[in-house]
Amino acid sequence: MSAKELSSHVEEEGLLDQPSSIDDTNLRPALRFLYVLTALASLGAILLGYDVGVMSGAILFIEPEFNLTTFETEIIVSSLNLISLFGALFAGKFSDSFGRKKTIAIASVIFIAASVLMALANGFWMLLVGRLIAGLGVGAALVLPPIYIAEISPARFRGKLVTFSEICQNIGILLGYISGYSFANLPDNINWRVMLGLGVVPAIMMLLSLLIMPESPRWLVKEGRLEEAETTLRLTFYDDEVNDALASIEQALKEERILLADVGWMDLLRPTPAVKLMLIAGVGAAFFQQASGSEAAVYYTPKILAEAGIEGERNAIAGAIVVGAFKTTTLIIASLLLDKIGRRPMMITSTIVVMIALSLLGMSFMINAPPFAMIGGMCLYMIGFGIGLGPVGWLLIAEIFPLQLRGRAMAIGTAVNRLVSGTVALTFLSLSESISQAGAFFMYSGIAFCALIFSIVFIPETTNKTLEELIVEFQLAASTHDLSVIRKRKRIKNSSLSTLADESSESLVSNGEDEPNGI
Repeated sequence: MSAKELSSHVEEEGLLDQPSSIDDTNLRPALRFLYVLTALASLGAILLGYDVGVMSGAILFIEPEFNLTTFETEIIVSSLNLISLFGALFAGKFSDSFGRKKTIAIASVIFIAASVLMALANGFWMLLVGRLIAGLGVGAALVLPPIYIAEISPARFRGKLVTFSEICQNIGILLGYISGYSFANLPDNINWRVMLGLGVVPAIMMLLSLLIMPESPRWLVKEGRLEEAETTLRLTFYDDEVNDALASIEQALKEERILLADVGWMDLLRPTPAVKLMLIAGVGAAFFQQASGSEAAVYYTPKILAEAGIEGERNAIAGAIVVGAFKTTTLIIASLLLDKIGRRPMMITSTIVVMIALSLLGMSFMINAPPFAMIGGMCLYMIGFGIGLGPVGWLLIAEIFPLQLRGRAMAIGTAVNRLVSGTVALTFLSLSESISQAGAFFMYSGIAFCALIFSIVFIPETTNKTLEELIVEFQLAASTHDLSVIRKRKRIKNSSLSTLADESSESLVSNGEDEPNGI
C-alpha cells in the first residue's frame, strides 16, 4: 500500500484529528482500574530498581567479605545489566508470540530463584551466577511494562501512565537504598544477604498480579480473540469509546498485515526508511538515557559520597536516599507534565540540565568541594534525568512502532539500554582510577551534549497522538526527508496529510528490492 492510499484510507476512516468527546468524569471507574493495571504492570520496573538500589549499599559489605578486586566489584555490579539484554531480546519475541502475561510470569519465577541464590552465595562465583540469572528475569520484566501500558491506555493518558513505569523503577531504587540503610547495622555476613533476599517480594507480587491483569487488547486482536479484547477495553475505556477503539485496532492491524507481511527481525535489522527513522529516535533515546552516566550515578552513589568525605557506610547510604528521593519526586512531577508540555521540550531541557550537573560534579571533585556540594550536584543530575532522559527514553519505543514490530523494537531498545548501562557500571570505577573522578564526570557531560544535539534533531513529538497516527507521520517524514513532520506538536491535518502523501510512494515496510536508501 502506498502512502497516498494509506492517507486516503486514514481520511475515510477519520483516524486523525478526532476530538475527544469523552467526559473524564464518566470515565472514573475505568480510569481507576487503568491506574491499578499500570501499577501492577510496573512491578517489573520495581524489580530492576530495587536491585540497583540495594546493590549500591550491599556491595559496600560484600566487597570486604569476599575480598573483591576493583574489577570483580564492577563485574558483580554490572553483570545484571549486561545479561539482561538477552532477557530483553527473548521477552520481545516471546511476548509477541505468546502474550505479555506469560512472559511476565516467566520473568517473575526467574527472579525469585535468582534472589534466593544471591542471598545464599558463599563466594564471588555463586553470587555472580545469581546476578546473571537475575539479569534474565529483569531484562524480560523491563521490556513489557511500557508496551503493556501503552496498549491498554487511551491516548490522552498514555504519556502519564507509561512514565509511571520509570517512576516505579526509581521507587524500587529508593526502596533498595532504604533496605541498605535499614539492615546496615546487622552483622556484616548477614546484612547484605537480607538486602538481596528481599528481592523476592516484588517478584512474588508481580507473579500474583497476573491474577488481576487482563491480556493486552492489541495483542488479543492480533491473535483474533476479539471478544476478549473488547472485554479488556471495557475495563479501561469509556463504554461509548470501546467500539471505536476496537475498530481502530482492527483496521490498523489489517493495514499492518499488508504492509508488514512476514515481518521478522530482518525488518528491524535491514529497515526501510520509516522504520529506520523510528529506530534512530527510539533506540537512540534508550542509548543516551544510560550513556549520560545514569548507572554510575545510581549504583555508585554511596561510594561516590564516601570518597567525597562522608564517613561510615550507613551515612553514605543515607546520602544516597536523599539523592534517590529527589529523582523519584522529579519523575512524578514529570509524569504529570509530559502530556501538557510535550516530549521534545522536556527531553531537550533534560539534556541541558544533565550536562550542567555533570560538569558541576566534575568541578566539585577537581577542587575537593565539601560533601554537601557533591550531594547537591547529584540531586541536580537526578532532577535533569528525571524530567526527560528517564521517562522519554522508554516512552518513545512504546509509542512509535507498529504493533507487529513493537515487541521486537522494545527488545532491541532495552538490549541497547542495558548494554550501555552495564558498560557504564562495569567501567566507572576503573575509569575514575584512570582519568580521575573529575575526568569521568566531564566525559559524561560531553556525552550529554551529544544527547542534546540528538534530541533537537531526532526526538519526535508524540503527545496526544494515537499509536496508529504516529506510524503515518513517520512514513511521511521518511518519504519526504522532512523531519519537521514528526517534531510538530499539532497533529497532522487531513489536508496536510494528503499533500505530503502525494509525494510519497513508499510503504512502511517493504520486502521489495527497489527500496530507496531514505534517511
